[in-house]
Formats: sequence, structure tokens, C-alpha cells
Amino acid sequence: QCLYRDGGRCVIARLSRLEVCHIYPVSLLDAPPKLYISWRALKMFWSEEQISKLVHTIFPNGFSSGIEVLANVACLAQHIHHYWENALFGLKPILISVDKKELVIQFFWLKQQTHLPSIVDLLTPPLEHHQGRNGPEGLKLFNTATEKHIQSGEHIVITTDDPENKPLHNFDIMHMQWSLNRLAALCVRAKPLEFDVISDNDD
Repeated sequence: QCLYRDGGRCVIARLSRLEVCHIYPVSLLDAPPKLYISWRALKMFWSEEQISKLVHTIFPNGFSSGIEVLANVACLAQHIHHYWENALFGLKPILISVDKKELVIQFFWLKQQTHLPSIVDLLTPPLEHHQGRNGPEGLKLFNTATEKHIQSGEHIVITTDDPENKPLHNFDIMHMQWSLNRLAALCVRAKPLEFDVISDNDD
């Protein structure tokens, strides 16, 4: 269903070599990886009502099965998925159309901070993000549809022709992941990043 909704292409770079990935990671069902914040930590940033809404959206049938809902998965190229889950970039949801057929998100390369500021506003665009097309360690992403490099701050429009049966990525889940990725990027890194890079031209 995810492949069908996203047209068999990565929603960021429009590559056809991709994998279906979870916006809310499946690994958080057991033990969170080092770059993710535990579910309980959400109480630091959201009200009980907001958290309850997220829980119901991701787990409508209980914690053991709900994570596979279509609103919680997206098609991404393997290397882009790797960059995202390591908080090298963030996707900020901007708006969803009234008819639920278009979702606008904003792409940001995130700077990896060595010192956490005393106050961090996770609800606004990051002041310390990379400018232009270069990300951490000089990473770049190429959009095969536009034939241009993806710029930090660029808007990306994701569409569906059937919001009832092929709903778009859930706005609240996207916003949660945006906030958590920003927080992860602010954390201290103990060693240089290691990448298993796949060429953007290997479509």
C-alpha cells in the first residue's frame, strides 16, 4: 500500500530503489536506538492529550500491531532512510490540504551540535541548520525528478489520489519525528559519523 500510494518512488529524491520505513520507528517497540528518545520522553514536549492522540493514531489496535498503519510509513531510498534515522536531516510538516491530498514538508540538513544550549525551541525552524545543498560531512541529495540538488529549507509536496484508502503520512507523527530528530542532532556525538553511501545516480 505504501509503495502504491508513493508511486514506487522515494518521496524525497524520487529514486526507485527504496525501502518502506516507519516514521515512528519499529525499534521503539522494544528498546530505542541511541539517537531516538523514548516514548515517555515525549511528555517533556507535549501534553497528555497530544500524546494520547499520537498513541491512538500509531497504535489503533494496541501497542503490538498498530505501527504498520499506512499513515506511519513512507517510501525512502535506503541511504536517505539511513541519514534520516541518524538525524542528519529533519522533515518539518508545514501543512496538509483541506482535501487531504497534499502534504507539504520542509527539508533541513541538521548540524550536529557538540554543546546543548540551555533552551531549545523544537517547534521552530532550526537556526543552526546547514545552508544550501551541503549537509553534514558534505552530504548531498539529488532529486531525480527535478534534476537538482535538494536544498536545506526546500519545500517538498507529497500527494495521494485517494486520501481515504491511501492516506498521506500523518501530520502529527511527522511533527513528532521532526522534533525528535532536531533533539537528536543537538546531542553530543562521541565519534565521527560513518556512512554506507549509495550514489544518487544508481537509480
